Amino acid sequence: MVSLTAASVAPVSRAMALLSVGCLAAALMAYLLVRQLVKQRRPPGFPPGPSPIPIIGNIFSLATEPHVFLKRQSEVHGQIFSLDLGGIMTVVLNGYDCVKECLYHQSEVFADRPSLPLFKKMTKMGERVHREIDSVLTNGRAPTLEDKHKMPFVEAVLHEILRFCNIVPLGIFRATSQEAKVNGYTIPKGTMVITNLYSVHFDEKYWNEPGVFSPQRFLDSSGNFVRREAFLPFSLGKRHCLGEQLARMEMFLFFTTLLQRFHLQFPPGTVPTVTPKLGMTLQPKHYSICAIRRQQKVPNS
Repeated sequence: MVSLTAASVAPVSRAMALLSVGCLAAALMAYLLVRQLVKQRRPPGFPPGPSPIPIIGNIFSLATEPHVFLKRQSEVHGQIFSLDLGGIMTVVLNGYDCVKECLYHQSEVFADRPSLPLFKKMTKMGERVHREIDSVLTNGRAPTLEDKHKMPFVEAVLHEILRFCNIVPLGIFRATSQEAKVNGYTIPKGTMVITNLYSVHFDEKYWNEPGVFSPQRFLDSSGNFVRREAFLPFSLGKRHCLGEQLARMEMFLFFTTLLQRFHLQFPPGTVPTVTPKLGMTLQPKHYSICAIRRQQKVPNS
């Protein structure tokens, strides 16, 4: 007969306990993983999209230049597709037609919330801006908002800056207040929605050579300023920027006042970059610039 002492039984009991805990932990992890994989499956009729990493989803794909990544995905999956952002299924809208359909024609449904140093790279363009400002602001008087319609090229430059370097390329995140049908897809109530305004401003259907900075696209053959339909730097619909008019006024007055008094140019030997610094908004990277006072009579302030 074999007798077991307490000293020999204790290690076996501890090993069995550890094994049981390990099995339970493995089973729990397997359950959570399967649950997450099921959760990440797109419901019937939902827009397609890139395959997500379990639990993480497609978040890492948005780490650098998310607006560019989303536009490239639209070339693969179409103007409306979906992403998994850490378990939150999100619909992304690309292109002017799709964004207009959702934010304008179905604005009620998509109105919920989920739970410039560029122009001076071309010297002739800068000279034309100065000439137009000088022709309107005679005797060095300060600009007013009434001068805006007299400066079509200045307006065109400001609009092209906003198109080419949209400060908020992904707009404000929204959510559907009820189920919606868009381009044949079914978007359930409460779905988070991203509007890729970058894709709108680089939509080749509406912009000729969108990768080229050209203020002339906002001018007609007579040099008059013309509005473009697919120009949405302040978004569209019920959640568009409430400060749009104030922002437009401030941009015009600041821009014309600054260029009325100064020539702006990069220091000799400087190679400028238009690659932005990413964050909640797109910002220019740190740069040096020379402001040279223009030889012009300016009223005393």
